[in-house]
Amino acid sequence: DIPHEVMIGILGLGGTDGDTPLVFLTSNIASSASIAAGSGTIDLDIRQYFDEANNNAHFMAFYPEHNNYEAGKASWTIDGTQDIMVTKPVTAVYQDGCEIAFEFEHSLAQVVLKLVAEDDHVAELYGDLLSAKINVPTQFELTISNIGETALNKITQPDDSHMGEFDFGEMELRTDTVTSQGVLVYPDAAGLTEITLEFENRKTKSYPFSGVTLQAGHKTVVIATVKGHTVLFDVISLEPWEDATEPDNGNEVGLGKPGESL
Repeated sequence: DIPHEVMIGILGLGGTDGDTPLVFLTSNIASSASIAAGSGTIDLDIRQYFDEANNNAHFMAFYPEHNNYEAGKASWTIDGTQDIMVTKPVTAVYQDGCEIAFEFEHSLAQVVLKLVAEDDHVAELYGDLLSAKINVPTQFELTISNIGETALNKITQPDDSHMGEFDFGEMELRTDTVTSQGVLVYPDAAGLTEITLEFENRKTKSYPFSGVTLQAGHKTVVIATVKGHTVLFDVISLEPWEDATEPDNGNEVGLGKPGESL
């Protein structure tokens, strides 16, 4: 499995106490938080308290943290390795020892590339794959309404500065299938129409990469079959990420693992 590191850099938000609107736009509580390895408990840098015993209190969180969060907006540039995760707002009434249960929801999808040669002659002809690059949106803005509803949208600009190149990495070309590292992309990656491959013994060339279905919190597996004069791509599965599991050691925490054994 692809293990997640300890989640450091969550931003916890609190809305206005009371029965009326939650008011997360300019939250009256904003605290950095983390989830320790082997624990599902969020530890806030600044502890939060209920205002009055009989009042509702409202909370939500997102990850990664955005240091300049204000007016209900946070933004990021993704690098293909880190998810964006957001919770729904939670309302609670004070009780002695009360804990808030957050459920983080994935915002990005994972693409995994498998590579196989048609025969030994083709494997020798092409040589190993040195890079496999896709060009996708990388800049995003999360907007949060006063009642805690959220939307993650691409940031679009006149030039290509909001687009980025993600590389599946080097892969040995063999007649048995080799699996790449996965990359995390925006589910509505409209620019995901081609892939550029660089083989050891071939000139760098772009190939059609259309028809790839993406879904947040899911893994799309695409197999690239190298033939004599071309490379064919087929989607072979779309499946949910694995459920969170307990870590095997003290350095990792299972939080919606997005992969399989590599």
